[in-house]
Amino acid sequence: MFPEVANAGMKFLVDSTAGKLCRWLRVLGHDADYVSSAAPGEMLGRARREGRRLLTRNRSLGERDPRVATTIESDHLADQLRQLGRTYPILDEAAPFTRCLVCNGRFESVSRARARNRVPPYVYQTQKAFGYCPRCDRFYWQATHWEAMRARLEHIFGPGVPRGRSPEAPGG
Repeated sequence: MFPEVANAGMKFLVDSTAGKLCRWLRVLGHDADYVSSAAPGEMLGRARREGRRLLTRNRSLGERDPRVATTIESDHLADQLRQLGRTYPILDEAAPFTRCLVCNGRFESVSRARARNRVPPYVYQTQKAFGYCPRCDRFYWQATHWEAMRARLEHIFGPGVPRGRSPEAPGG
């Protein structure tokens, strides 16, 4: 369920004009870092230094250096994801549910024992596998929201969305 994936996915830098898109790129397993405010030159420079693609709805920023920046055309998340799917191999390189939706950290599979006092009792009793984000100290598990996100991605892209592996958590 929480696969260990080395170097999977693409690297993006998402500015504040496309914040929701950042979260959904993380759902797909891409390294999507969010920047709330910075000068255009700083964002472009950071994208170049870190080998990221800058995503923005700001047309003038996107046109400033098209080798590094992509202008997101739509206000609507589904259209934004479809645009990226036409432009980049975001599905081919996807590793769904391997990144923290809050901080972009990479999940680690952890034992049930490690999650015991960190998740609600009902969750502990009903779940076999847990993911942990060492960057922000959060635990994750497969619940109804998991399938809702998968369904939304399949609605946007069709049935070709990678499912990801589903290994049992170690020490369960």
